[in-house]
Amino acid sequence: KWDPDIVLTMESDFEWENALNQLSEDYPYSVKAANNHYYGMHLYSRIELLNTEVKYLVEDRVPSIYFDLEFLERPLSFCCLHPAPPSPTENKTSEERDAELMKAGKYIRSLDKSAVICGDMNDVVWSRPTRLFKKLTGMIDPRVGRGFFPTYHARYPFMRFPLDHLFHTQDLKVGKMKRTPYFGSDHFGMYYEIHRKKKIEVPENPIIEKEEIDEINELIIQVEA
Repeated sequence: KWDPDIVLTMESDFEWENALNQLSEDYPYSVKAANNHYYGMHLYSRIELLNTEVKYLVEDRVPSIYFDLEFLERPLSFCCLHPAPPSPTENKTSEERDAELMKAGKYIRSLDKSAVICGDMNDVVWSRPTRLFKKLTGMIDPRVGRGFFPTYHARYPFMRFPLDHLFHTQDLKVGKMKRTPYFGSDHFGMYYEIHRKKKIEVPENPIIEKEEIDEINELIIQVEA
């Protein structure tokens, strides 16, 4: 049985929002960003949410949810993303997706507290943009040493890729981590149990080379030009 403190849904439209309202009794705190463009997002929490904000970092049809909460008496920031992928019916290139990931990464790098970023990134962890994101933030991929955890496409066992990610700062750790059974979506869900390390640490930014900074900025500038 899954009994999370925080539930995040992707591609949830207004019809889904009506259905998800039944969660409000168990999850009194929520952020809702429904739309009918396959990029709706809903967040439900048992823990009080602070500084909630729905942002449109790159495209006005693609929301992301940012919030803080108190986690074991210390602040924790969350960024929930679902950038649009390159496809014949979406964006011609990966520019928008890559720019959103870089913007989120620069935000996380600016923080002096624990942070988690999660969502359907529409990208694999070994891609150049995702590797740049990890270098920029120093965040940890909890899959390392555990397995591949491919989440898409749920209906085709021989064509699956890890597109749904969670990364966390080095002062945190993930205990239990499970992929949910198939439930009718083209993606599997993911379940994570997040803990603080016993030793109190302040996340430190990694050193990043000038060439990498230029590459990150170029990925952002190309969608703002």
